[in-house]
Amino acid sequence: MFGVYRTIADVFPFLMFALVIGYLGMIFGLYELSKMRGLSEGQATFIIVVCIVFTPIVALLLMLVIPKNQELIDQRKLENKENYKECLFCLSVIPRKAIACKYCGFTQGAETLKVPEEEEDTSRPI
Repeated sequence: MFGVYRTIADVFPFLMFALVIGYLGMIFGLYELSKMRGLSEGQATFIIVVCIVFTPIVALLLMLVIPKNQELIDQRKLENKENYKECLFCLSVIPRKAIACKYCGFTQGAETLKVPEEEEDTSRPI
């Protein structure tokens, strides 16, 4: 019944729900704590507004610092076989319509892309 979650994407909806509930609880608790410590209602509200404004900024900075999981991105691209394929030489994921790999420069399907050699034109005298 309960499966093993492989990635964060599998538990993302549950995680977001828990984070929102926890965040709202933290804000309410901080507001009540501020009032209990003797701050006026205006000061407590100011603290809450500062927390609400700076939390997305901190989250954005964290998203910029956390490195990408390129292996997972490539795996998801390969699941969409209509638009992506693996390079035959370096095995990186490239668009299906690509002629050459952008990572190693290997020409994909070189047998089908043979350009006919130009024949010398001997009909005109020099």
